[in-house]
Amino acid sequence: MGASVVGLREYAVEWSGSSLITLEDLPGSNGSVAASINGAGVVVGESGGSAAEWSEGQVINLGGLPGSSLSEAESINDSGQVVGFSVVDGVT
Repeated sequence: MGASVVGLREYAVEWSGSSLITLEDLPGSNGSVAASINGAGVVVGESGGSAAEWSEGQVINLGGLPGSSLSEAESINDSGQVVGFSVVDGVT
């Protein structure tokens, strides 16, 4: 997992065997980055400045802390617990 850059746009991607799979963005966003994958194949990262999860072909907005201007999921374990960060009033 990671990102593929085309022009000035980042696309979250996942490798499955020898295939590169592009993961969809959250609605209204313009770019995404995959950060971590667990044993069940659930991917987390960021899309359009919001923490995101990709599972079974769907993208889910994980959101952030109240008042956050940016959030990102950094890692997911095999129990599905996600860790990440939010930026509120310029503080992480």
